[in-house]
Amino acid sequence: MKDYLLWEDKPAEKFCDAHYLGNGRLGMSVMGGAPLEEVYINDDTLWSGSEEFYLNPQHYDKFEEARRLSLEGKVKEANNIINNDMEGRWFEAYLPLASLHLTVGQANNRRNMPLKMVIEPQKDDISDYRRQLQLGTAVETVSWVRDNIRYTREYFVSFPDNKAFIYCTAEREEGGAEGEKLLDFAFG
Repeated sequence: MKDYLLWEDKPAEKFCDAHYLGNGRLGMSVMGGAPLEEVYINDDTLWSGSEEFYLNPQHYDKFEEARRLSLEGKVKEANNIINNDMEGRWFEAYLPLASLHLTVGQANNRRNMPLKMVIEPQKDDISDYRRQLQLGTAVETVSWVRDNIRYTREYFVSFPDNKAFIYCTAEREEGGAEGEKLLDFAFG
């Protein structure tokens, strides 16, 4: 079986462009920023609204009417019935648990710790950028090269462990010991 993937050659600019990972309860959306990453973390227990259940007594009749109109080719009218009479009240939305910020790949004086400020890279500072989501394994990988060092971050949400994991590495591309690991850490 082929292992399909989604890949991008730049970080997500908007939340809806991020790659989403999850296990049914815990979720992460990865923007893929380099060197500063922002990961939105969500948990299904955090949502707005109440636990009240609303039963629409006209639901079945409206469903039958929408189905009849749809079969007659009146799709717009059927859609209006579904939107206006079947969806019920405004439904709840999930709220984010956290926004995680990671800075990886700030060498020398590129990070001003007292000000907690990331100095953005210049146009040609970063090369060979790639953000990809392996659909078969559900692993998100973000990698780029800066100052002859390949930085890689891998993200995964485990169903059995009910945890989210991030694994970061940095390896020298050329010069110095080949494949020399400069950074190797994980947390979850």
